[in-house]
Formats: sequence, C-alpha cells, structure tokens
Amino acid sequence: MDRLMAGPRLVDVKTASEISQQGVPWKQQYRQDKVLDLQFALYDWYLCQMCKCGHKKADHEPVTQTEFCGCTDFRSMAPIEIYLEVLLKPYKSKAARYEKIELNELITESYRKRFRQQLKWKVSEIVHYVENYSEQKPWPMSGGHSCSNKFGHCSYIDLCSWGDSEKSLKKFQHRESHLELVRIAETK
Repeated sequence: MDRLMAGPRLVDVKTASEISQQGVPWKQQYRQDKVLDLQFALYDWYLCQMCKCGHKKADHEPVTQTEFCGCTDFRSMAPIEIYLEVLLKPYKSKAARYEKIELNELITESYRKRFRQQLKWKVSEIVHYVENYSEQKPWPMSGGHSCSNKFGHCSYIDLCSWGDSEKSLKKFQHRESHLELVRIAETK
C-alpha cells in the first residue's frame, strides 16, 4: 500500500497496459482483478481492528483503556475509501496517462464479513496442514498455486517436496558475494 491518508483512505499506485484481454475492456478486467486481490482486503481488515490512537481494539477494553493511551472509546481506522491511482503505459498513438479506479465495494460490511470468514477458514487450513502434514514427503500442498507463479516454480520446491535430501541440497550453493562481505567486515 502506498499511502494511508486522512479519513482514512487507502491509496495505491499501480501501472497498467491499456490492452484488452479476451475481449474484456482493460479497465473492467483490471478492476475485477484488484477487487479479488488479497492485498486490499487484508489492509482493510487490519485497519478495522486498529484505533486512531494506534492501539488494537482489544487494548480498549474497560480494564486496560487508561493504561495505554487514555482513549475513552475505540475510534476505528476502517477506511472510508479505497482507490487506485493507475499510471497507464503509452500504447500506439496514446500517451501515458493517469486513471483513478475506485474500489469502494471492499469497504462494505457484507464484503468485510465475507473476507473475515474466508480468512478464518484459510488460516485454519494452513494450521491444519502444518500440524498434521509437515513431516509428510512430498508435502500435500507443494506443487499448487503457492509453489508457482508467472515466472515458474519456486526455487525451493524440491526442498518442500522431498526434504533436505542430498540430491535436493546439491542444487544450492553458498552465496559467495555474501561470504566475501562477511570476510571484509571481519577484517576491519
């Protein structure tokens, strides 16, 4: 997130290309992608739990409210507006330009409620896998979306899948540049 402004308002600066994909106008597709992006909902969820004094909601319980900041009531930092400032790359005869894209459906109570439910479910799934399957090889979650991106598989997928075997560890080397810096620092 680039800025948290007075209000509070969440503002993020992005770049985009004005090229339609599969017949969908770029702005419509870009907006849909960002509404589904975890980044904005997670920031909103976090800020909803913070008071304008900087303390968590739990710190404002009657027993502790005067111990921390003297606030008499919880004043939420829940954003009242979320938007993107998109810098469009030049394309053919069109010059680069600025577009503002509103994402205000993210701050509706129904969206926030759904996000809290999904976050609780996802975290419980992660905890369940770590507690029950961390020793299993290959790990059941390796090879999925968490292990690959648009650049290919994660560099550590073999370690996650097969553990610290001799074959897996042969693919990794010590960082010489880092070790050289350590040696220089030690000689001073």
